[in-house]
Formats: sequence, C-alpha cells, structure tokens
Amino acid sequence: MRTIGVITKIDIRDTGTNAVSMLKGDDIPLKLGYVGVKLRNQRDIDTMKPMKQSLSDEKKWFQEHRQYSKLPPGMTGVPSLIDKLTKILFRKIRHFLPEIKKEIGVRTRDVSARL
Repeated sequence: MRTIGVITKIDIRDTGTNAVSMLKGDDIPLKLGYVGVKLRNQRDIDTMKPMKQSLSDEKKWFQEHRQYSKLPPGMTGVPSLIDKLTKILFRKIRHFLPEIKKEIGVRTRDVSARL
C-alpha cells in the first residue's frame, strides 16, 4: 500500500534481459508502482562527475534504450523518483497537518493554562 519499488543499477543487467515487466508491476504489483534508475558507477564517483551530467547521461541512456524508451513517462530516472516521492510527501503532509495543528493548539492552551 505504501511501497515504491526502486530498481537500481538497471544498466548492468545480464545481456538479453530487462526489467520492463518488473517496472510495469507484472511480477509483484505495488500500489505506488516502480521506478528504474541508472545510478552513477564507481568511476563517475572517483572522477567526481557532476550530478547534473550524471542525470543527463541517465536520461539519454533511458531514451536510447530499446525497451525502456517505450515505457510511459515517470517509470524511469532519478527525476521521476524524486517527483513521485515529493508528491507522496505532500499528500501525507496535507493529510496530517490539520491533526498536527490541532495537537499544537491543545498543547499551547495547556501550557498557557499552567502559566
């Protein structure tokens, strides 16, 4: 109900295999779905490749991949994962904020009464 599947290092799978069925949720369905990401490799880290360049390379890799390029938007890439997590966080905040505000009000009144 509240799990996002993240398929990491999607670029180093065995030749002839892909994670398309996993990303589509065919194997194990998740309500919040999956996102595939191609993370920086050790050489990128050692050479201090800028994150902006890494994200650009990841985007290009997914766009040029035979299978992953055919997937709907939002299923691949770190920016898609960030967007999905941000939306979930905002929904949770909107859901719980009234309750938090109410609790703060109660505690403030309690402290004021004690003073």
